[in-house]
Amino acid sequence: MPGRFSDAAPAAATGALILIHAGLARFILNADQASVYVCGRPIRWVCSVRKQFGVPCPTCGLTRSVVLALHGHFLWAWWLAPGGAVAVAAGLALAIGLLVLAGLQATGSSAAAPFRSRLRRGALAGAAVLLAVWLGGWAAAFSAALHRR
Repeated sequence: MPGRFSDAAPAAATGALILIHAGLARFILNADQASVYVCGRPIRWVCSVRKQFGVPCPTCGLTRSVVLALHGHFLWAWWLAPGGAVAVAAGLALAIGLLVLAGLQATGSSAAAPFRSRLRRGALAGAAVLLAVWLGGWAAAFSAALHRR
């Protein structure tokens, strides 16, 4: 069939781009518990909400968490901001799922349509879990900051 490879192209391209971007970010960025480094140089950003009010904003620690997770330090990433570790795991799972879907579509497998449906439901469920973990992690950090005051 002439359309098989063209049907698989969007899923393959999207999955590959997610993995390429994650790989580039892993190569260019590094982090410890205090800072993110771009090509070895620290980023000196300070959260204006934390500086002004003494409590974390919803994205405090998220960049460091994502970078740590990209380097395989999922426990440190989870401790810092759970949403970052879940975002990396979900993104990588989605990329792999898209590449599998592309392979099924390219071969004309009858399993492609059911897999696409499960992948779509899984992506939506993953997004809901990510949102819950991200906001739950921020709420816990916010509460801890209030109790320290």
